[in-house]
Amino acid sequence: MADSNVKPSSTMIRIYPSFTEIRQNVNAKSPHQIYIPQDLFHNIIEGSLNLEGVDLKSMESVLRENNVEGKEIHVFRNKELRKVKMIRSRDSLVQDLQTNRFYNVDRNQIEFSEIPEETGTEVTFIFDKEGPGVLSYLMSGISWKPRYAFNIEGDNNSFQGWADIRNDTMKEYSIDKTELFGGDVSIRQPRHYRAETMMLCAKSTRAYNSDVAVESEGEVAGLYMYSIKNAYSLSPRSTFSLPFAAPTIEMKRIARMRSYFNHTNSKGQSERVYKIKSSEFLPAGTVTVREDGRVVGQSSIGDLSADEFADLNVGSDPEISYQREVKTIVHNKDMSQYEVSVTIKNKKERRIAYEFNENFGGRFEIQAISDNVKIENDHVKTEGEMDSKQQASLKFGVRFFYRN
Repeated sequence: MADSNVKPSSTMIRIYPSFTEIRQNVNAKSPHQIYIPQDLFHNIIEGSLNLEGVDLKSMESVLRENNVEGKEIHVFRNKELRKVKMIRSRDSLVQDLQTNRFYNVDRNQIEFSEIPEETGTEVTFIFDKEGPGVLSYLMSGISWKPRYAFNIEGDNNSFQGWADIRNDTMKEYSIDKTELFGGDVSIRQPRHYRAETMMLCAKSTRAYNSDVAVESEGEVAGLYMYSIKNAYSLSPRSTFSLPFAAPTIEMKRIARMRSYFNHTNSKGQSERVYKIKSSEFLPAGTVTVREDGRVVGQSSIGDLSADEFADLNVGSDPEISYQREVKTIVHNKDMSQYEVSVTIKNKKERRIAYEFNENFGGRFEIQAISDNVKIENDHVKTEGEMDSKQQASLKFGVRFFYRN
């Protein structure tokens, strides 16, 4: 069996939104062999395994049942411990070293003097010149996901990002350097991998070192990169979390109401929305919102550029509502015309900012009747502020055409 097995130590990893690149420095001498346990091999994306830095001539991958074929082991048989040689692993065929006879044994009869390797794939690289190389491959099973805590205290707020680095494999990785990427990268997805979900803490003396920190490296080829330059360990089936972003956030509370045109009267409640603008790029993630220390809801953002607005919708608010009254002006086979009056009510004890949108489909033409109506492509919109216990109104007309 190969001496230079793939072991998760002294490793650099690059974690993208949907896959991870593993890069491991090796001293390469042809033929260079590695042994990859089968559960790890199934996570490697097909065609990505490579030995960089050498003039590679060929690469061969062979499935090995495990590393005990041809080795001497012991079996407990007929109430005695006998020394045998493993001939064939798949059906546990052994050769008795005293009688030279062959027989099959049950797996629970076998005793090992050392821990056997798992069933896996042996990969052999052939090249001309020996020297330093980099073993690299793409895999699933290790991922990262941003999450954010948005805390609001009166007119002040704080926004803290966390990078959750998750290892869904059964292997422990000792990592020297990490790069985290936000953005969109398309690759061929793996064949077999299906992760199981568990949330644990990473166990490592170095993982708890305060020197382990995420640093922003800016934009790289359309992706946004963060780095961890210190060493840490990532335990099997674990999640290791580090703070990674603390932008300045501009925020405005809005009561948003949405309606889709219907020729009958209708009413609805507002949505509680926090409109935010970040001072720096934020990769997509879940946002937990607290006001005065209390959770008021969760929302999510897509990849958010600096100085771009995003809306955090955290639930409905029955104290701010709207009511639509629809009047039919004309209705025939060629065209229908309606007049819509909307009343917005604020039952709160404070002043609020509001926004109302109504969308349309088909061939239509909108007419603004009241001054506060804005026509924007396929919808009408009004926005403003309203004092406690007050109401606002708007009116617009719409015509639908049924023939060319």
